[in-house]
Amino acid sequence: MGEFAALLDLNLRQLSAVLSTGRLSLEELEQNQCIGLIELLTMRLIDECEELSAEDWVVCSAAIDYVFCVAEKRKSIDHEEGAIRRLNISAALLRRVAPRSEVDLLAPGHVVDLLLRELPMSVDEARDMAARWQSLEIDQIRRLRLMKNLLSPVFGISDVIPRHIYDSGLKAWMGIFSSLP
Repeated sequence: MGEFAALLDLNLRQLSAVLSTGRLSLEELEQNQCIGLIELLTMRLIDECEELSAEDWVVCSAAIDYVFCVAEKRKSIDHEEGAIRRLNISAALLRRVAPRSEVDLLAPGHVVDLLLRELPMSVDEARDMAARWQSLEIDQIRRLRLMKNLLSPVFGISDVIPRHIYDSGLKAWMGIFSSLP
């Protein structure tokens, strides 16, 4: 508990600096503390995002990556929840600050790549299943719902996604988004 309490007292830049090195052994934290750390870092990052320098962004992005990696490794969150949370963080940030290609959290291309990697099926398969979702088994409906949860944050920032990336990766998904359960 002492290590976690000490982390809570750090400001965003201090916390990010400690976490970005990957040297802090978060494996000693309890599972719920890993979630708490993700939420603390996310909250502080979104609250202070407009004040960060280019160097701060690199450090904060590395800190986010490290915390999610540890939380997934410790099974505090599963991979799908981690992806949804990462996409939501990027979406929240991109509604407040300009895109930055050198920072994964703020790079629309990276955000779309993450989304497309995590979608559990093709757009054609999703379109077919979405048209008859009420007759599907619960596991299939959950997969469709997962897709909607992955797509939602990205569609909320579609105006900052370059047209060529949008057209090549997202346009087809936009057409079926509203039919997903």
